[in-house]
Amino acid sequence: MGDTLNQSLGKGKWSIKQAISDDHTPFQSYDPEMYVKERAYEWYTAEEIKRLKERRNNTLQLLAKDIWEQSGLHPEEGIMTVQILAETIALHEHHHLDQIKSIISMEQC
Repeated sequence: MGDTLNQSLGKGKWSIKQAISDDHTPFQSYDPEMYVKERAYEWYTAEEIKRLKERRNNTLQLLAKDIWEQSGLHPEEGIMTVQILAETIALHEHHHLDQIKSIISMEQC
């Protein structure tokens, strides 16, 4: 568990442990367009996406209950708890899934 919480997404990026270790630790800002471009998600297979989701879910399950109430400083939204940040990310994912479903349904017409 300790290794997973100490891993960052890349050079200069914070780990989960760093993000939740102090109250109001700044959450790292990023350019969402560049984030997607760098990861080239359009080349991912369904199985790779499934593994990414499983890894994220496994990491979230490692967080102790008290960690969900700790807060950080979001660059645009201000102070947010870990729980609110996770819920925001989940809602954002649902938004993208709805977009994908809409595109697929238009292609089938």
